[in-house]
Amino acid sequence: MVLVGLQAVLFSACSTLGEVILYNATDQPLVLNVVYEDFRSEDYSIASSTTGSVYLNFHVASELVIRVGNDRWCYTVESLPTAWVIPGFTRPRAHASLSGDGTIRLFSSDSDEAAFYKEAPPPQPRGFPLQPGRCPA
Repeated sequence: MVLVGLQAVLFSACSTLGEVILYNATDQPLVLNVVYEDFRSEDYSIASSTTGSVYLNFHVASELVIRVGNDRWCYTVESLPTAWVIPGFTRPRAHASLSGDGTIRLFSSDSDEAAFYKEAPPPQPRGFPLQPGRCPA
C-alpha cells in the first residue's frame, strides 16, 4: 500500500503543470494553443508587447500552435531544462519570449521577474531557442 501511495505521489509530481510567463514581442496579439499529453487542449491569448501565462508540463513533450495575424507557427517542446526553471510554492515557472520571426527563447531563472523580457536573451540551453516547424494539415 505504501508503494502504491509513493507511486501516486511521484506520478503527480511529474505531471504537474508549470507556468511559462511568455512575453509577446510581436507587433500583433497572439493565440497560443497547447495540446497536453492527455490530448486535451487549451487556448491562451496574449496581447502584443505584454506577458501572459501559459501552462505546460515541464517534464513531458507538449505541442504548441501559435497564431499571430495570418501566421501559424507549430512547435514541439520536449521539456524545459531544470536549471532554467524557477521553483515556486504553488508551481514552477519559466520565462520565455516570442519574437516576430517565431523564435521562442528562454530566460534564465535568475532573470528579473518583472522585466526579464527587457534583458538580452542569454545563451540558450540545448534545444533552444525553439524555431517554428511545419504545422500538420
